[in-house]
Amino acid sequence: MSRLMAYRIHARRRCRKRYGLKLTRNRYAQIVADIQAGRAEYLGRSPSGRQVWLANLGTQTGIVVYDTEDKSLVTFLKRRGG
Repeated sequence: MSRLMAYRIHARRRCRKRYGLKLTRNRYAQIVADIQAGRAEYLGRSPSGRQVWLANLGTQTGIVVYDTEDKSLVTFLKRRGG
């Protein structure tokens, strides 16, 4: 399995678990496009050096880890207190 495929599978599972949302191809592409266009709110970097963003997930906002080298979502993090 490629690294990108592993990222996508992991991100889909975490989105479902942490936000109760199915991460469709269209939603995935929209989140990536929002990050690349600066429509998401940049929160900083993770300890691994990846970018952390607050992105629109459709019905709510969520914290997303984005890999700039691969231009892909890596995971979804829980919001504090949630």
